[in-house]
Amino acid sequence: MSIDQYEFIECPGASGIRIPCVKRTDGLEEDTTGVRVPDWMVYIEESDVQSTLDGYEDEHTELFGWYCESSRHVTGNSSNSLYTSGTLWHSDVFLVTQNAAHNHNINKWIAAGDITPSVKIIRLTRVNDVIEPIQEILFEVIHWTGIHAYLDWSITRFTACRRTNKVWGFGQDGTAAGQAACETNYVDNTIAAK
Repeated sequence: MSIDQYEFIECPGASGIRIPCVKRTDGLEEDTTGVRVPDWMVYIEESDVQSTLDGYEDEHTELFGWYCESSRHVTGNSSNSLYTSGTLWHSDVFLVTQNAAHNHNINKWIAAGDITPSVKIIRLTRVNDVIEPIQEILFEVIHWTGIHAYLDWSITRFTACRRTNKVWGFGQDGTAAGQAACETNYVDNTIAAK
């Protein structure tokens, strides 16, 4: 998928965030099976959401767009990773999903200040007619910070204490070619290859 197959929506409110979303136009390549595989799915633990995609039924829903950023604040007076000027930072994570039943739970979590276990963003593709994940970004220890109704969509946001990014590789013939993963802990200010 190339960048021109995405469109950007403005997040309501004062954030000024522009979220890339998968375009749904007739000009895109059609899935030859007649059933479109979602480009992205999201798993929201304890959300009670359901999908109909094999292997991704419980607590999964299609993800139309998402946005986040990560950085390390560094100045000239940094002497180790625990000093303030060497602090890891992660923005809120913005999710664009269908305006559906899982938003009821997210509203409750925001109102109660509840911490939920995890959210996983999953990039899917079809490899030799099998749906395979090619990337998973797992966020753990979730603090939900906002929800916006956006017509048929919902834009929710959360912050997390840990992030693990896992990527799978595949050869030209579709055979698995290994994986790489990195875990970032924003509480301990550490990263680790997995």
